[in-house]
Amino acid sequence: MKRSAQFVVGVGFVLLSIWVTWPLMLHFDEALPGDLGDPLLNTWILGWDADRLRHGLAGLWDAPIFYPYHHTLAFSEHLLGIAVPVAPIVWLTGRPFVAYNVAFIASFALAGIGMWRLARRLTGRDDAAIVAGAIFAFAPARLGHIGHLQVLMSGWMPLALVALHRYIDTGSRRALAAFTAAFLVQGLSNGYYLYFLAVPVAIVALHALVTHPTNATSAASATSPTGRRGLATGFLFSAICIVATFAPIASVYFEVRQRYGLQRSEDEVTNFGADLGAYLHGNEALHPPIRIWRALPHFDKPAGPEGEVFPGTMALALGLVALWPRRLTAPNPDRTGTTVAVYAAIGAAAVVLSLGAQPTVWGRPLPIGAAYRWLFAHVPGFNGLRAPARFSTVVLLAIAVLASIGFAGITARWSPRTRLAMAAATLLFVLFEGTGGAMPLAFLKPHGRPDRAAYSWIRDAGAGAVLELPAGELDTGLLTFQYEYQTLVHRHPIVNGASGYNSALQVFLGSAASPLVESDHFDDALRMLREIGVRTVVVHSAAFLDATTRASIVDSFEHNLGDQVTSEARFPGLIVYRLSEWHDSPVTTPDLVPPVRAISPASFVATTSHASDRLQRAFDGDIETRWLTGERQSGAEWIDIAFDRPRDVARVRILTGDRSIGDYPRELVVEALEGAGTPRTLYRGAVVQQLARGLVADPQRGPIDIPLPPNQAAHLRLRQVGKTRIWFWSIDELILLER
Repeated sequence: MKRSAQFVVGVGFVLLSIWVTWPLMLHFDEALPGDLGDPLLNTWILGWDADRLRHGLAGLWDAPIFYPYHHTLAFSEHLLGIAVPVAPIVWLTGRPFVAYNVAFIASFALAGIGMWRLARRLTGRDDAAIVAGAIFAFAPARLGHIGHLQVLMSGWMPLALVALHRYIDTGSRRALAAFTAAFLVQGLSNGYYLYFLAVPVAIVALHALVTHPTNATSAASATSPTGRRGLATGFLFSAICIVATFAPIASVYFEVRQRYGLQRSEDEVTNFGADLGAYLHGNEALHPPIRIWRALPHFDKPAGPEGEVFPGTMALALGLVALWPRRLTAPNPDRTGTTVAVYAAIGAAAVVLSLGAQPTVWGRPLPIGAAYRWLFAHVPGFNGLRAPARFSTVVLLAIAVLASIGFAGITARWSPRTRLAMAAATLLFVLFEGTGGAMPLAFLKPHGRPDRAAYSWIRDAGAGAVLELPAGELDTGLLTFQYEYQTLVHRHPIVNGASGYNSALQVFLGSAASPLVESDHFDDALRMLREIGVRTVVVHSAAFLDATTRASIVDSFEHNLGDQVTSEARFPGLIVYRLSEWHDSPVTTPDLVPPVRAISPASFVATTSHASDRLQRAFDGDIETRWLTGERQSGAEWIDIAFDRPRDVARVRILTGDRSIGDYPRELVVEALEGAGTPRTLYRGAVVQQLARGLVADPQRGPIDIPLPPNQAAHLRLRQVGKTRIWFWSIDELILLER
C-alpha cells in the first residue's frame, strides 16, 4: 500500500475514534469520559508525571498522596508510557484534562492502526486488515473499560507483534529493535501488559523456534539469523533489554509491596475474573443498540466488576470461519493455517487466564484454574494483578487476527469492488455493536479545577501536609479522587489518596472509629495530626452523608480555635483550618540501651476481666488470632500479668491488625505492682498518636508502643478506662519487652 493510502487509513481510524468518543471533543478541558473515579486518578497521574518529567523524573515515586508513606506512586500504575507523549500538552496548556482526553481518543486510533498493520502483514489484505482494526479498536468489550485508560492503550501490542513476525521472517535487526521498543512502551503504559503481551510473544517465539530450520537456508537474506540459534540469540538480547529497563521500576514496586503489605489475595482476584459465558453475549446496559445476544444463555449470577469481555457477534462469526479450514481460500493455505493455529492457541491461553483462579461458565465452576493459580503462586508480581478479566484484551487481539483471516477467506474470490462494499458493511456493523450512543462525560469545572480560590489559599498558607474530610469510608461521593487532583494546584502532600491500594492511616482516619468523629477524643486526634506533620485540614461540609458527624467535626474545630487550630478560612462548600506546628517531644523513645528483649509468655500468667477463654490468643504469636472483650469499652476492662520474678518492663507493644483498627483502647493505664507496695502508674493517656505512628511504620501490624520508666514489676496491669459507643477492646498480639 502506498504511503498516501496508509495515511488515509490512519486518518480514518482517528476520525472514527473521535466519532466513537463524541462529544468528548467538544469538552476537552472540562470533562472526562466515564466518571470522576479512575479517569480522574489517571489524569492526576499524567499531570504528576508531566511535572516530574520537567524535573528529570526527580522525586517521581514520592507522589503527594497517602502522606506520610513513601513511594506512593507505586500504589498504582505510573503510566510513563502514556505520560511522555502527552507531557508537552500539560506543559503548554497547564490542563491535564486536555492531555488525558487526547490520550483517550488516541488509544482507540492506535489500537485500530496497530491491529490493521498486524492483520495486513498476516493476510496481505488491506480490507481484511481494516475489519480487524475496527474489531480491536471498537469492540463492545472496550466500552467496559472507558474508565481505564491504561487498559485501552493496547495498540502497542499488535505493533510489537508486527515487528516480531518481521524479525522471524527476515532476521532484521531493525525489526527486533522495533519489537523491543514497542514491548517497552506497552509495558510502560500499563504494567499488566508485561504479562499480557508475554502470552502472544511467547507462543509466537516458541512456534518460530520449533519450526525454524536449524541452520540458515540459502534463500535467507544476508541479515537473517543463523537458524534457530540466531533467532534465540535475538530473543535473548531483546529479553535482556526489557528486563534491564523494567528492573529499576520493579524494584520500587517490590519494595513498596513488602514494606506496606500490598498483596492481592486469591479471593480478591477471583472476584475480578471473567465468566466464560460473558464472551458470548454483551451487557445490555452498556450496549442498548444490540439485542442479538438476548437469545444466548445468560449468567445465573451478575458478571464481576470487570466482566464485560464480549468481542462482538461479527468478530466471533468471522473468527469461527477462520477456524473452519474448508471455508478458507488463501494464496498460501499452509501459512494461513499456521497463523490460525498460532493465534487460536494465543486466544485459548488468554481465555483460560482471563477466568482467573476460580473459573466459571454462566456461574458454574470450571476445573481449569490450575494454570492461573500456579502463576499466581510462583511468578513474581503476578499476584499483583487485580483483574484477571483484563487478559480478555489478548483474547480480543487473537479474535481480531482470526476475524481478518476469516474475512479474507470468505471474500477471496470476490471482485475488489464487492470486497470493499463487504468491508464497509462489516465495519459499520462492528461500530454499531461496539458503541452505545454518546460517550458519557463527567464534568469538573472550570477547566478541571473546582474550588480554585480555596486551593490557591491552601497553596499559599504555608508548608505542611493536608487532610481532607470526609475521607476513607466516610467519603461516599468519590471526592478522594478530586482531593488527589487538587495536589496539582496546591502542591502539598495529602494524607488522602485513591489508588490501586489504600493506606492504613487513611483507613483509620476515615473510619467510623476515627478519633476525628469522636468528640471526646478530638483533641487527641489533632495532636496526632500535628505530630505527623499535618498543618491543614479541609472540611467539605456539604459532602458528609451524616449531618451529625459533620456538625461534630466542625464544632470540635471551632472549639480548638486559638489552641491547636490557629486559623480558619471559609469558602463555598468547605472550611479550611490551619493547625499549629508540632513542637512537643515524641511520645515514644528509641529502644533503650541495653537492648530490650521480649518476655516469653511462659514467664507469666495472664488474667482478664473479660473473655478469659480468649486471652491466650493475645500471646500466641499469631496476629491472625486475637483477644477481644466482646462488648463496647466501658472503662472497666483490664488485663493482669503476674511475672515469675520482678522484671524491668521497658515497653508494652499492642499489635493492631486491619480488623481491630477500631478497637484500640481509648484511654490506657499501665500500672506496676512492685513488692508489697501499692500499684504505681507507669503510663496513663490516649494511644492515638502511638497508633498512628505504628500504622505509618508498620501498617500490616499497627503496633502501639507504650514506653515505660524503670520499674521492678511483679505484676503489670493494663486498664482500659475510656468509653466508646460500640467498639470493643481488641488485642491481636500483646508483646512485653524488658530491659
